[in-house]
Amino acid sequence: MKGLNKQNNFLNEQELENVAGGQITPDEAVEAALKHAKLKKGDVVMKKAMMDYEDNGLVYEVEFFHNGLEYEYNIDPRNGAILGFEKD
Repeated sequence: MKGLNKQNNFLNEQELENVAGGQITPDEAVEAALKHAKLKKGDVVMKKAMMDYEDNGLVYEVEFFHNGLEYEYNIDPRNGAILGFEKD
């Protein structure tokens, strides 16, 4: 796939803009995940929020911790929709 960073399979912001149109930012993906989890940014410890290419295409992977639980989200970069989540 053109624009994919071959070293780590993640897209930088310019590559994201070129490939996906970049409709939402990483911060907006985090906000979508936090809203779904009914948490605020100050309540969590962020692990990562980055673009990744998965079987179904590009997604934002958002991961954070709250009260000893890890939250993992896949967010649609086009519209901020929650594509999947886990809480362990």
